[in-house]
Amino acid sequence: MANSRAATAVKERKGHTVRTTKVSLTTKGKCYICTTAGHQTQVCPRFLSMNVLNRTEEVIRHRLCLRCLGKGHRQSDRSQSQLCRKDGCQAYHHRLLHGAPRLADVASRMRRGLTPIRQNVERVDVGLASRRTSNEVICAVVPVRIRGNGRQVRSFALLDSGSEVSLISDRLARQTGLSGPLHCLQLRTVTGETSVAARRTTCEISSLDGASRFQLKQALVVPQLQLGTRTMPVSMMKKQWYHLKNIRFPAATLDRVEMFIGMDVPLAHHYREVKVGPNTQTCPIGVLTPFGWTIVGRVPKVLKGSDHLEEDRWVRRHVMGGSGSFEELMERFVDADPLTSPIVPGRVTTDERVVLDILKSTTRFDGERHEISLLWKSAGIELPCNRASAMKRFFTNERRLVKDIYVARKYPETVLQYIRDGHAKRIAQDDLGTKGRTW
Repeated sequence: MANSRAATAVKERKGHTVRTTKVSLTTKGKCYICTTAGHQTQVCPRFLSMNVLNRTEEVIRHRLCLRCLGKGHRQSDRSQSQLCRKDGCQAYHHRLLHGAPRLADVASRMRRGLTPIRQNVERVDVGLASRRTSNEVICAVVPVRIRGNGRQVRSFALLDSGSEVSLISDRLARQTGLSGPLHCLQLRTVTGETSVAARRTTCEISSLDGASRFQLKQALVVPQLQLGTRTMPVSMMKKQWYHLKNIRFPAATLDRVEMFIGMDVPLAHHYREVKVGPNTQTCPIGVLTPFGWTIVGRVPKVLKGSDHLEEDRWVRRHVMGGSGSFEELMERFVDADPLTSPIVPGRVTTDERVVLDILKSTTRFDGERHEISLLWKSAGIELPCNRASAMKRFFTNERRLVKDIYVARKYPETVLQYIRDGHAKRIAQDDLGTKGRTW
């Protein structure tokens, strides 16, 4: 009778909300990753062997709690004191998920099905920052030539000493024909970490004249390099500061930086010469890099002719170019010609002084032509023994003379003519085995 009355009361209350206490019953020690009942998820060997990105994907896939890695409760039911506290982290997530990218990025990657690259997650520090300042800060942007797969492209690169690897934009990689395997790259900046899909590739970079060359064996191709760019009035800067007056800067033909040269190429960051002004705190300096001259340092807002300065500005925003006048366009045309030799007056470096001394002491005119000595960098250089290459060349010529009678007849005449002209001489027995610069 009592049961029937209770059932009738329930029917009469249909449509009302009844609040009750929810009790979660979970199997103690159950792992949701490998479905083993002998341990919990946070001590699962399979879960611990994963990197942080794989752990986050497994947690999302199994709909586990981000704080306790369990199931059967709302996230708000967990204690608010469960902070990560790893490396001082104040976020509400489990310590095993510390350093993971944003959940939206992980979920988007899972929807795209980029699982083949999950096993190769790398963490790379890239020194980008944004700040509010009253000065424009110019970092070292240089013109470079990138070679790969039989192609070469001219572009601009940032000498970024805060980056562990060299980065190339996807646009520049397509132009150069660079390719490589996919990796999941974690870029860590001052604002946190983000994950991007990157390709590892190999290429060669050099200065425009080809004098300096560097091999990039572990460069990463990223979808886009987020760099603000702005044109710097080089001509007005040279008028403003006398120490930059006689320096020839490369004329900018691109208004974007499509490459970071990181510290994986340390010699690319070597400053061969520095032009410093009277006040290093308020004026930029000129530096000679392996890729040519560039400007670094502060540029005050009072610079005449400068563009409108934004309120929020990026630290790395720095492409140098002309104002577009006829004189600067002609100078850009001349600077782009690789056959011209730039005249750089000013302080002479040690190597340049050695070259000038050799030219001055050895240059002579014999009545028909000018002769100069070889420009040896050091006086103590000893040439290696070339007997192997000399014997190889001798046997090659011998086989050629046996096959071709005409060449065999002309060869002695040519050698005698070399001796008469002074280009060759017979070696005496005493001259054999001479060390130094004699072959």
